[in-house]
Amino acid sequence: MHFSLELEQRRQYIQLQETTQVQVLRAHDKLDQVIELIRSLYLPLRHGPEGLRQDSDENMFNGLERLARFKALSITVAGGDLSCENGIAAQVGVRVPLLDGLKLAVSQLKFLGNQEENDSQRVLGTFDATSVWIEWKNYDPESTTLACRFIENRIARLTALLLKNPENPERLQLPASLGYVHDPDSTRFGLVFESPVSTDTLGSRSLYARLQTTLKPSLTTRLDIARRLTTSLKYLHVSRWLHKGLRSDNILFLTPSYTSWTPFCLSGFDYSRPADPDEATELPTDRREHDLYRHPDVQFDVPRDGEYGYEEKHDVYSLGVILMEIGLWQPIHQFLGLSLNQLIPRPAIRRARISLLKAESLTILESEAGARFSEAVRLCLAGDIRQPPGEIRSPGMAEEIDHPAFDSIDCLRKVEEILQGITV
Repeated sequence: MHFSLELEQRRQYIQLQETTQVQVLRAHDKLDQVIELIRSLYLPLRHGPEGLRQDSDENMFNGLERLARFKALSITVAGGDLSCENGIAAQVGVRVPLLDGLKLAVSQLKFLGNQEENDSQRVLGTFDATSVWIEWKNYDPESTTLACRFIENRIARLTALLLKNPENPERLQLPASLGYVHDPDSTRFGLVFESPVSTDTLGSRSLYARLQTTLKPSLTTRLDIARRLTTSLKYLHVSRWLHKGLRSDNILFLTPSYTSWTPFCLSGFDYSRPADPDEATELPTDRREHDLYRHPDVQFDVPRDGEYGYEEKHDVYSLGVILMEIGLWQPIHQFLGLSLNQLIPRPAIRRARISLLKAESLTILESEAGARFSEAVRLCLAGDIRQPPGEIRSPGMAEEIDHPAFDSIDCLRKVEEILQGITV
């Protein structure tokens, strides 16, 4: 009994420390503040209560230190003058690569099969004998030199953030970037990621593909995937970084085995950006099935960036759609009765959020994954942890009604608690 109580006290201590540190990290958006936090993370290990300085505590603080370092890198990369802020970050060992050194020679890329001519967003190949995948970002052939430079600068900064680094927090589920290439003949930039396995197909490794080609895994497995995704997005938002392209086809399992569900990583970072409303405007892709994963506020031709662009709540909504797919083990377009063999009508896409939040839809999800899993999905889709079940706000309702009440970290933490509390 005494031993069990001690373990519970240890668990509560670690949970309290992690919650406090994450909140502090989240509230500090200036580089010098984050640097001081990184230094302070050593103190609990050296001066904490006797008997609590165990491996579990050390691992927890090491994880928080890595996240703080990643945030310091994120702030530095998002800043204007890297040379100025690089010196500050270097004080605690945060290495910020020079953007000019991230560009790779496109001639060194070798594509598998005929993928060089493939117009898909993601293709496989090798770079200097290393298995890689490339995520392409096309730009308008009529783009001015200035616009092209702006896009390349943005690609370079994203590459710096995702650059292969063993110190990156594992819970972020990040891919390992090797650099980027510019293919002016095809008017596109490509982010080059290291692939842990060499296969002739990448699409079959996405969650979207597995939803359609593999038998539904156990609820234990589906819960594990859902928990990892939720934690990953929470850490991304704590680092002040938005994904803005969360879909099941952007979740890649890093093994060719259809019976292995870890590890996986988030991909599709081609439109990711710092959570800064002053960033310049950029439009999303025009594939309508992708809009099923987007909040109604940012569907279709709504700019992803700028004052009226993506916010953290839109990432959370996309996570809710993915979690629903995981619970049902079915692509969202199939659940909604939509065919990809024809252009999906805009009204059907606009109604997706309302349809998913209907009591009937949540009841179906509950029958597949349980009531608590269904509640976690509802929290993400509703975008308001105070909104009671069954109350659905239409996209046209005034923003001031729900925006002040929403906090992505609080919402994701609540979703984490729900998912962690489910026992199978």
